[in-house]
Amino acid sequence: MSIDITWQQLKNSESVPLPDGDKIECQEKDSHDKDYFELVLSTVGVTWWKSATLKNANGDFVAKLETQDKRTGPYMMSAKNADLHDLKLYLGKAKALGIKHDDFYQVLDLESKKGKHIELTWRKD
Repeated sequence: MSIDITWQQLKNSESVPLPDGDKIECQEKDSHDKDYFELVLSTVGVTWWKSATLKNANGDFVAKLETQDKRTGPYMMSAKNADLHDLKLYLGKAKALGIKHDDFYQVLDLESKKGKHIELTWRKD
């Protein structure tokens, strides 16, 4: 079961860590194409597996970004603005000594990010 978080919590996580102690830098600007939402994931100083996943209403994968060890990104995915109302964004991380990979956080209100380019940099887990 994932923990619901807001965009504001992500933006503040450098000073107020997320519920499991994570610090994820969140930068936002207008997308390169105003008809699309873009998401970039990278890590700095974190080696355990991390992910950003878009899933549809049935829980099926639409797009997924992953980092681990020396594969730190940046990696980018995009989705049409028109599809955002049916999509959910999950941020995943390894737990249990890196063995278990889970969708740990669900970022609420994805639809509010239409036409935005979001860069997430996972700095502490």
